[in-house]
Amino acid sequence: MTKKCPACGAKIYREKAYYFCPAGLSCPTQLIGRVIHYGSRNAMDIKGLGEETAKDMVEKDLVKGIVDLYKLTVENLLELESYAQKSASQLHSAIQETKNPRLDRFLYVLGIRHVGRRIP
Repeated sequence: MTKKCPACGAKIYREKAYYFCPAGLSCPTQLIGRVIHYGSRNAMDIKGLGEETAKDMVEKDLVKGIVDLYKLTVENLLELESYAQKSASQLHSAIQETKNPRLDRFLYVLGIRHVGRRIP
């Protein structure tokens, strides 16, 4: 196993059988994963916010944290690959519609380990 995170260079640590990068959201790969999780169907269900869009947002420094999604304008979204006026407007609207989520979605989107949308 590598000793440093290939994305951010932070020293990797081991916890039981798993290896982790301690950088959190300052690691671009973890931020992309968090944005994908946030927009997923079981979380906020943001239509149009998939893996490629999340990656493009992070690479273009449009998103440095989840809260930055709500600061995006249609003009910002036009900077993304393959986004025209209509698709940028639709994604912007889809993001804005998630400002008041249901409690189960909100708890799930926090990404707390061992917490899902349903608790048995």
